[in-house]
Amino acid sequence: MRTLVLFFAISLLNQLNAQKRHYEGPEVRDAQFADTLTQLSQYFSQHLRYPEAAAMRHIEGVVVVTFTVNADGTIGQAKVRHGLGHGCDEEALRLVKAMPPWQPATLNGKLVACGKTVRIEFRAGKKSLIRSL
Repeated sequence: MRTLVLFFAISLLNQLNAQKRHYEGPEVRDAQFADTLTQLSQYFSQHLRYPEAAAMRHIEGVVVVTFTVNADGTIGQAKVRHGLGHGCDEEALRLVKAMPPWQPATLNGKLVACGKTVRIEFRAGKKSLIRSL
């Protein structure tokens, strides 16, 4: 009886192993600005002009911008998703649209467009910080 149960268990395991499918997903590489997120932060810090209207009113906070990195690395369809007003939204859009080309995303070795989001922090008297989401 024990032999029969063992035989049945081994037979069942063999069937399950035979039914397993080995699936490897698509090869995906996300779009990148230069080599590191630090370089993106440096780009924004060097080019950001704090809006006068925001500075006069002591406006601080975060502007969230979404955009598309096209298959050729250019930036398109930039939109403010969360803004501060007082010129900060316009400045964030200007910076995103003026970025140099990115390294585009790839899918199975083919260049493809990719959506990205960045958070641009406006802090009076301090360097603005950038975070990619």
